[in-house]
Amino acid sequence: MGLLNYASLGIKLFTIATAIISFVLGATTIAGEVGYTSILVCIYLMLFSLIIICAEVSPYISGNYIARFFPFIESQLGKSLFMAVLASFCFGYEMGEYGFATGVLLFVSAALGVAISAVSRRSAQRESFKTQSQFYNDEDMYGS
Repeated sequence: MGLLNYASLGIKLFTIATAIISFVLGATTIAGEVGYTSILVCIYLMLFSLIIICAEVSPYISGNYIARFFPFIESQLGKSLFMAVLASFCFGYEMGEYGFATGVLLFVSAALGVAISAVSRRSAQRESFKTQSQFYNDEDMYGS
């Protein structure tokens, strides 16, 4: 396993942990709030946290069910941008200090996801370039 795979696994575990924390934050905030908008935001936070958890844990659920409604969740970049939107839910005044901390963790997870997406895309481009250049060198060498 390469360094990129270990980093990707670490980010996946961090993302799962952060999504679980945001789910718990939404549930505890619902228990303490009486405003309709606060409850609605918390329900969305919990629902989207479950979507992130399912997308990270089970490729079967992600590919067959979640991707129908959220096709962007299959790519690392789309998932990271979705987490950045999810993090914005945590900065409301009703979420308190724990909400702020959870929002920061979600933003960090999103930034790490964007970084790993960029690195893996760059790595794939390098491999493609190596394959193409080897193909052209073989043609030149054999006179095709």
